[in-house]
Amino acid sequence: MVDPLISVIVPVYNIENYIIDSVDSILNQSYKNLEVLLVDDGSTDKTGTICDDYGANDCRVKVFHVKHGGVSYARNIALDNMHGEYVVFVDGDDYLNKLYIEVLYGDLVRMKADISTCCFTEIPLDGMGICRTITPCDMLSKKDGLKELLYKNKINSYVLTKMFRSSLFSDIRFPDGNLYGDTAVLYKLFEKAHRVSNNTYSGYYYFIRKSSTSFLKFTPKKLDLIHNAENMKNYLGNRFPELENPIAFSVVCDNLLAYLQIPQRWKYRKYRKMAKNNIRKFRFRVINDYDANPYLRLALGISYFSFPLLYFLNKLKLKR
Repeated sequence: MVDPLISVIVPVYNIENYIIDSVDSILNQSYKNLEVLLVDDGSTDKTGTICDDYGANDCRVKVFHVKHGGVSYARNIALDNMHGEYVVFVDGDDYLNKLYIEVLYGDLVRMKADISTCCFTEIPLDGMGICRTITPCDMLSKKDGLKELLYKNKINSYVLTKMFRSSLFSDIRFPDGNLYGDTAVLYKLFEKAHRVSNNTYSGYYYFIRKSSTSFLKFTPKKLDLIHNAENMKNYLGNRFPELENPIAFSVVCDNLLAYLQIPQRWKYRKYRKMAKNNIRKFRFRVINDYDANPYLRLALGISYFSFPLLYFLNKLKLKR
């Protein structure tokens, strides 16, 4: 029996120093029947040339060169051109353990799931870890999968570290230009899935770089996180009223993350006000939700006294 084709979508942009290690980790996977879609998002360095070299030397690699439009746009190009029965996403400067795709696919098949998930390991620029342990896998219903996603507990808010049945994307695309495209689509994908498998295996290595979204200088585009949360609340609130608490948690968490990135300057006051008002709407509910993350509940308690204090405490934590 031939293993099904799995598409690996990799948007790349000006990462000539990292792309070789990343693509090699994909091509050297223990699972071999892959379609690797490298989308060069208008790179101005040697990234595009490196992609072409891979395309010329490995028939599994398909290369697309597009005008710079951002990660969401690049991913959509690949989604429109993929042929795999399943799909995974990899950032072009990250790295995969050799068993990564095999583990996700094995979990998905055993659990008869539409999405399989695992964890990731954050790697600082001066370090590298190797994961060798395969941990037990849980099967979650649609509702439980959504609950874990919204609580950001067992399941993180990235399309990375997940394998999807490709048909889930039949009517779903990442919103072009959205700085947080993952949070804009994940809840819709989980809502379409019948089952979700969840594994604490950490075979995805996420490299922390200064170019990461959280390190970028603040612009109003970072408010996409708030807009995504509002859309999620409206979408899921009508369909799953029993998930009112985890929905409230997710809204508060994303608004707080956005608030902590907004500089404490007068010209940004309207953005801070927007985030604070959204937090205040659900703050009491989340504080009294014992399933919610205790650190967030503590932060919300502090917010009753002073939002700026939260901001500066977070600044001190980041400097440590």
